[in-house]
Amino acid sequence: AFRREGVSDGGYSFGGNDQRAYDIALRGGWSTDEGQHTIIEPTIARAIGELRRVGPCDCPECSPPPALQPTIEKRGGAREGAGRPKLDPYGTLTTTVRLTGEQRATFEMLGGAKWLREQLQSVIDSGRGSYYARR
Repeated sequence: AFRREGVSDGGYSFGGNDQRAYDIALRGGWSTDEGQHTIIEPTIARAIGELRRVGPCDCPECSPPPALQPTIEKRGGAREGAGRPKLDPYGTLTTTVRLTGEQRATFEMLGGAKWLREQLQSVIDSGRGSYYARR
């Protein structure tokens, strides 16, 4: 945002007593190509022209204190054996089933997906219904 300052208010003079200036304070980490952190221009057009020449600043004033500088953590990231254990080493398939609200509530009450897997496995173990066993 531009702040218009008059000379009588402690602003900046660009020629006459009735001249005004536009004072732009840049955020930390940014400066003009001349290393300035403030832009002071007599017109909006010139102020915008200077804004186009603003870039990242690496001066000591703009760099964060050592306590705030990012550090490389030795934790996190992918690790062998991390994450949820697999149900099957060969992978699992997703199946969608349409249920009524009452059926869904009953399904959740009985144990949800875990209960269903146990029921199906007991049928497979009994030899009564494995698709793969019949092939």
